[in-house]
Amino acid sequence: DYGWCNKVEDIPATAKDVGVSNPPAEPPHIVVSDGKLIKNELKATILDNKTFNKLLQTLKIQSIKNLLILSVDNNGKVYYQVKGKDCKIFNLKE
Repeated sequence: DYGWCNKVEDIPATAKDVGVSNPPAEPPHIVVSDGKLIKNELKATILDNKTFNKLLQTLKIQSIKNLLILSVDNNGKVYYQVKGKDCKIFNLKE
């Protein structure tokens, strides 16, 4: 008896098993790195300059110089970390 080994019927189905294909995930675009705006990465996101500045206000970030990193993925999630603080996530689509 191999009690530590799952029986085949106990193994959950994968997306492939049920005929679902997941599109490959794109990595988030790093828009701010060590307090510096990366303009070509901002252009690759769903944000324009005006929306980006409004986002900074919403996040209560007074200057991008205060940011260690800010990235945006294609699902509208913003991952950011103010220097000396913990990383946070903000959803643009909520």
